[in-house]
Amino acid sequence: DRDRARMRVLAGAIVLVAAGASGAPAAAQPRMLTRMFPASRVLRPSLAASLGDGEPLLGSEASAPADRTEAGPVECAMGEAFGTFVLGTLGFGVVCTATVAGMPMTLFDVAAIWGVGVAMGIWVSSGSSDGHLNPAVTLAMTLCRGFPRKRVAPHVLGQLMGATASAFFLTAAYWPLVLKMGRLPFQLAVMQGPSAFVSGMTCFVHEFWATAVLAYAVLAIDDAPWKPAAVGAVVTGLICVVAPLTGAGFNPARDLGPRIASCLLSPFAPALAGWGGWQALPFTLGPTLGAIAGMAYFNFMRGL
Repeated sequence: DRDRARMRVLAGAIVLVAAGASGAPAAAQPRMLTRMFPASRVLRPSLAASLGDGEPLLGSEASAPADRTEAGPVECAMGEAFGTFVLGTLGFGVVCTATVAGMPMTLFDVAAIWGVGVAMGIWVSSGSSDGHLNPAVTLAMTLCRGFPRKRVAPHVLGQLMGATASAFFLTAAYWPLVLKMGRLPFQLAVMQGPSAFVSGMTCFVHEFWATAVLAYAVLAIDDAPWKPAAVGAVVTGLICVVAPLTGAGFNPARDLGPRIASCLLSPFAPALAGWGGWQALPFTLGPTLGAIAGMAYFNFMRGL
């Protein structure tokens, strides 16, 4: 009887999830699911009333930040592009300093500059966009925090533009040395160097959990003028742990930008790695799913 009851509960949960995705009445959705994935509440405001206590839930339209300046899509894209360009220029730049230029730098030195890049990128972009700088964060905010869907495409496009532009900029700056190396030093890859024992699945797992921690921290840190610096510090710590294993992507734009640049530059330097085939998957899917999991868990914990 217990097993049957558990199976009925599991089947009911699956039906409820499917019902929510298909537009079924909001009252049919359980409280835990709506707390973890409240994006549907933005489309169906009646769901808030169905919860019964009138409490403004995390990620609901009522508790989500106001659309600060009603910035248009072009302004959002440009803000994210500039912020991601600053992040990429500092991050990719320090990788070039440590590898191409051969300057003696420790792992913490490289991680700290990446952290500064994250903080600076958020600061310079937050006036015209939301300072995500990361498609995984944007998608997770949409699913779990009620971020407006109309702003997703401009944000993601701007992030990819900024990362690609910074990859071009650093490649041009170190072009003769890059030609000798035969690859972009900041393009992520599986099974290279001292991390040759790391498989694609292992890389996915590390990118997943690290980005989940980062996404949880983004929501857990109080909104304050120093929040970008705190997020940068979290990134620095995570890089120190994960970089020897995967290169520490945590950001699909950080991975796809150099790949796009490498593809476009391949006619001029055939030795470049180009897209890299399937190796983009762990660095794109891992952070994306990890960010969603981290923010969903934040909603769940705060809703207990």
